[in-house]
Amino acid sequence: MLLHTSELHAAVTHLAVVAVLVYALLLLLRRTRWTSPTARATEPWVLGGALIGMAAAGVTGLIVRGQAQTELRGNANRVGTAHFWLGIALALIVVVPAAMAILRARREGGSVDVPAGLGWTALGVAGVVAIAAQGYLGGRMTYHHGVGVDAGGQFRQTAVGGEQLAVALARGTRPVVAGRAAFADDGLGCASCHGDRARLAPGRREGP
Repeated sequence: MLLHTSELHAAVTHLAVVAVLVYALLLLLRRTRWTSPTARATEPWVLGGALIGMAAAGVTGLIVRGQAQTELRGNANRVGTAHFWLGIALALIVVVPAAMAILRARREGGSVDVPAGLGWTALGVAGVVAIAAQGYLGGRMTYHHGVGVDAGGQFRQTAVGGEQLAVALARGTRPVVAGRAAFADDGLGCASCHGDRARLAPGRREGP
């Protein structure tokens, strides 16, 4: 079984999601008495993990974006555009503090210390909000519009049944006969959702 780009994008995104959440939590802990030297020493590693995750998600996401632009129709492409620009904003939220920490460490010759002022903490929290919104939009593209679904599942089943039904009608088959072939238990794929199989299956009903 081949591994597709959309599956890789979904897999590597988890690293960025977890790392950004932990990074924001560590910044919030700095502003309380619950922080510790261990937590502060962990911050650069967590930010580095977020950086790697964002890079991997960005590379695979650009390929999936091209796929989405060929599959989304009309105004639905706005969902993909919003998902894309939220990713750009989230990348800046991660890259900017990482770059500043590295430059400061090189300039001062010390260890990498992540910026942790009030503004940076607010930026980290904004990153959590952005990643939640981006995840929602990504899920909507997949589960509502079917972007990246290689086999198509029920989408493909319905499309194949509809195509064969259209061919039968174009050849002059009577609509009643063609419909019976489509929706009968031993007919086209449409029967699983709308025909005899749907009526026989537990918890399923005829119609939309």
